Amino acid sequence: MEQNSYTYSVSTLPNSWEAAWTTHYTCCSTFVSWSLYEAGYTEQGRGPIHSSSTLSTWCGDNGFERVNSYSDLQPGDIVFMTSNSSNGGIGHTQIYAGDGQWFNAGSTDAIRRASPYTGDASARFLHAYRAP
Repeated sequence: MEQNSYTYSVSTLPNSWEAAWTTHYTCCSTFVSWSLYEAGYTEQGRGPIHSSSTLSTWCGDNGFERVNSYSDLQPGDIVFMTSNSSNGGIGHTQIYAGDGQWFNAGSTDAIRRASPYTGDASARFLHAYRAP
């Protein structure tokens, strides 16, 4: 994504995996669902998921193990977090890289970062899912 100058957006998002290669816009859940597709967890016809809530439901419905404790996170876990607003619902998702590092697409800077960033996300942690 860094090499192709992807930009953060919640309105201009690809509607298919093929379009994801040419529509250089993504959001956090699109990025994570694309990562799942590239790893072989989703099928060709499904297309990207553009909602963190929908992605969480999809993980639960497709045999991913739910992780309810921040201290139990393992590299590769898909972490769902509250939004920055006070509504308390799912507002963001990212991938835990281990050792307090994260792969994230919550901003244009984050999308274009080749390496994971370091941060403590415990205050906004809701739950995570681990791939089967």
